[in-house]
Amino acid sequence: MKKKEMKKQNGNWVLLNKKRKVLYRSDNVADVFRKGQEYPAGSVIIEQRFDPGTCFF
Repeated sequence: MKKKEMKKQNGNWVLLNKKRKVLYRSDNVADVFRKGQEYPAGSVIIEQRFDPGTCFF
């Protein structure tokens, strides 16, 4: 993934399709959840994304 593309996808919460393509992103998980309800059940995934280099292990 190019650096420019990574900056576009940096948001706290993302809505992904089964191919892991970002459909929607927001800092608020409730917004992502509402947007996910527009899709058929089981066809999207909600995931939290972190900025590169912010691992907390």
